[in-house]
Amino acid sequence: MQIKHIPSAEEINKLADIAFNNTIAYCNRNKTAFSGLLSQNDDIYFYKKVVKLGNQEFNNRFPYLFQEEMKTENSLTLRFIRNIYVHGIIDILVLWGNSNDSIGIDDVKRLLGLVQTKSPVELMKLYQIEIDRFH
Repeated sequence: MQIKHIPSAEEINKLADIAFNNTIAYCNRNKTAFSGLLSQNDDIYFYKKVVKLGNQEFNNRFPYLFQEEMKTENSLTLRFIRNIYVHGIIDILVLWGNSNDSIGIDDVKRLLGLVQTKSPVELMKLYQIEIDRFH
């Protein structure tokens, strides 16, 4: 399936919700092993394999979402963006894996969508709204 326009942030959030269904389900079924293997005290080679897979996934999605072929793999800007994107997703999954079920699957998918489309400043505003609502 190819989209015919560059998607808005809202469309990216919806696409992320669908795209992450399998990833979240797999991580949820294997939560203990997943978070253990990706913890700071465990297998750095496994972590590197996950990052490599994430980088490949980013490279596959980039042309789909932005209708732009990656003109150079050596672009420092694109490598920086990919690094933030991939490590951000992995870090959220690891934090969730260590959360003792305090964060639900729908919340994790929402966060994964938001980190793709919001700046840290915008995310902090959302966090403050959440704090105000629940405290």
